[in-house]
Amino acid sequence: MKEYIELKIKTRNLIIFGVIVFIVCSIGGYYFWCSYHPEVTIQISDGGTGKEGIKIETPHISIAPTGIAEPSASIELKLNSIIMQHEFFCTYIKDTYETSDIKLDIELGNETTLKYYGTATTQDGKIHNIEKSFDCGFSMNANIIDSN
Repeated sequence: MKEYIELKIKTRNLIIFGVIVFIVCSIGGYYFWCSYHPEVTIQISDGGTGKEGIKIETPHISIAPTGIAEPSASIELKLNSIIMQHEFFCTYIKDTYETSDIKLDIELGNETTLKYYGTATTQDGKIHNIEKSFDCGFSMNANIIDSN
């Protein structure tokens, strides 16, 4: 009686198994990469707040999937935070000022920053210079198109 069980694995079967594992891991890695690297385009153009006389440049964001995966939820959440920052600023301007002409610049780097600048007129007729910047707290790769 033998004390040990002897396993014989053919080299061909071992190579086939290794190739299958490599292919599965490669496809999974590519799927993960595609979900976190979508094509983001931000077009800055004139927009309104629904109040006559208020002009604020608005970011219009489009997101397109890359490769085999849809964009991940965290990427969409980051883009939604840009939209929400803009909406809060528009509400503030609409509620505080009678007329405005405000431009928008978006800076990409270590942090995504929305920079608003321009003039706004209060209901008393006083003109204020507006210079606000909002740090979004994340970095992002995007194509920015300024249509003005």
